Amino acid sequence: MKSRTILLSALLIGAVPTMNVVLADLTATKYPVSKTNKPTAVPDRVMLNWKGNTATTQAVTWRTDESVVTPQAQITVAEDGTVFKAKVMTVNAESSSFVKSNQPYTSKFHTVNFENLQPETTYMYRVGDGLNWSEWFEFTTASDHSKPFAFVYVGDVQNNLKEHHSRAIRNAFSDFPEADFIIHTGDLINQGDA
Repeated sequence: MKSRTILLSALLIGAVPTMNVVLADLTATKYPVSKTNKPTAVPDRVMLNWKGNTATTQAVTWRTDESVVTPQAQITVAEDGTVFKAKVMTVNAESSSFVKSNQPYTSKFHTVNFENLQPETTYMYRVGDGLNWSEWFEFTTASDHSKPFAFVYVGDVQNNLKEHHSRAIRNAFSDFPEADFIIHTGDLINQGDA
C-alpha cells in the first residue's frame, strides 16, 4: 500500500506543470487627489457635534455625492450582538444644497439632530440613504447634572492630514483614553482644491 501511495504522489507531482513567474518592472502611480477625495453615495466625513443639551441631544453631519436624495440616520441604545437592529429608530436628515469645490465634483452635506435621548447612555448610530450606510458608530450622552469631563483640543492641523494628523489623534487617545470628545478649532485645509 505504501509503494502505491508513493507512486501516486510522484505521478501527481510530475503531472503538475512547472510555472515560472516573471515580474515586470512595475512603478507606482500617484492616485489623483481629485479621485481620493471624491464623494460617493456611501457616507464619509461623519462627525458628531451639538445643537442642544448634551445630555439629551446629539447631532451628526456627513458628506455624500449629489445622488443621495433620501439621507437618514439610524439610532438605538447600544448593546452587544446584532439584536439591536430590531430596535433601531430612523430619522430623516436635512441636506445642504450642492457644494462645488475646485475639483470636478459636487458634494452634499447632511445633518440629523437626535433628540429625547437619555443622559449618560451609550447609543449606536449610522448614517446613509436607506441602502448605502456608514459603519455603526457609538457615542455616550453627557450627564444631566454637573460632573467632571475631559476632552482633547486640537487645531491648525492643515498640513499632511492623512500622514501626520491621524498619528497625533491616535497618540492623544492612547495617552488620554478617558477623553470624552475632541474639540477641533478648525483650519483643516490640507489642499484648498480638494
